Amino acid sequence: MGTTERKERERDERKRMIIQSAEKVFLKKGLEGATMEEIADVAELSKGALYLYFKSKEELFLSVNMRGLKLLAEILEKELDESLTAAENALALGKAYIGFSKDYPDYFSTIMTCQTVGLEQTDLFQKTMLFDEGSPLLVFLNVIERGHLDGTIRADIPAIELAVVLWSQLTGVLQYMHYRPKVFEMFNIDENKIIQNLFYILQDGIIRNVSLQI
Repeated sequence: MGTTERKERERDERKRMIIQSAEKVFLKKGLEGATMEEIADVAELSKGALYLYFKSKEELFLSVNMRGLKLLAEILEKELDESLTAAENALALGKAYIGFSKDYPDYFSTIMTCQTVGLEQTDLFQKTMLFDEGSPLLVFLNVIERGHLDGTIRADIPAIELAVVLWSQLTGVLQYMHYRPKVFEMFNIDENKIIQNLFYILQDGIIRNVSLQI
């Protein structure tokens, strides 16, 4: 292994360690509450050394967000079943996304924060949250495109638009459930019923003349 390659690997390993340290701080204190000083302490580095790898706290937060998105994409990919129709796979993806929000609430919260505080305008966010490789949205898009081909998902709306609608509707409901649990308690609303009704709406909206078991 050459010197340049070794240094590059060492730099990548240091960045990975810093991101892991930042994740501990962000998941405990959030974007606003965390400081670069705290992250440097956890990483056992000086604040100056931290800035050699990351330009800002926001860039570090986005790197943590990327870890959550990658995990979500991997979970969605595992749900895909080639023996099922695209419509059936689309509903399976929706259920997997719901499961992710409950099993990994901290990552889900990080993803939501990135979409609500203006970080989505940065290049790093664009690389993961649009339709690049490794993006959860790309998984949805690929399934919908397959549904256009096998005839189980309506084709009169472009696949990319349906993917955005599907993602947005799921995210909106999950975000409300995640941040407003007292509303459900106050009005005695069953979360499972909300999810079931969401799937009925999605099924009627995107699936073409196919009856599915929700």
